Amino acid sequence: MEISTIQVRGERDVVGDVRLDHAWSLVEEFSNLVRGSGSDDEARAVEHITSRLEAWGVPHTVHRPELFISLPLRASLAVDGVTYEASTPSMARSTSPEGETAEIIYQPSRYAASVNDIFAGAAGTGEVAGKFGVTESFTMPGKNADLEARGARGVVSIAPGERIHEGICTSIWG
Repeated sequence: MEISTIQVRGERDVVGDVRLDHAWSLVEEFSNLVRGSGSDDEARAVEHITSRLEAWGVPHTVHRPELFISLPLRASLAVDGVTYEASTPSMARSTSPEGETAEIIYQPSRYAASVNDIFAGAAGTGEVAGKFGVTESFTMPGKNADLEARGARGVVSIAPGERIHEGICTSIWG
């Protein structure tokens, strides 16, 4: 089966010149690097790519913007002496590296039927000031912002399934 698109002049020549061995060797080089933002390995990865572009005569520009990054390391939740594995979403914040303690209060959730629901507030209306709002679903920016505005000390989102989803709790993506 062939997929057809509108042809751009020279497209077939470019596609015909692509070589899997060039791409695969880059994958192999990257497999030995831990490319966290701002790290030496990230700089090496950029050098791997730009040196190839230079060798091929491809004009390029490397941008080095200042960015906000978040690299949560670990999280857990302890309730009545039982500790549960957890994930700290990117851009979450805590006031204490030792952890937080607060009463919990259930805040019902609803299914996100559209992208707009990701930014919608929490469905609950109970008093959350100084408490952890516990809700089902993935971490959602609107829900977290709503609970924070209502004074919640923290949010515990219980995601479905056995594997923890790594997510982000800010509306600034990209």
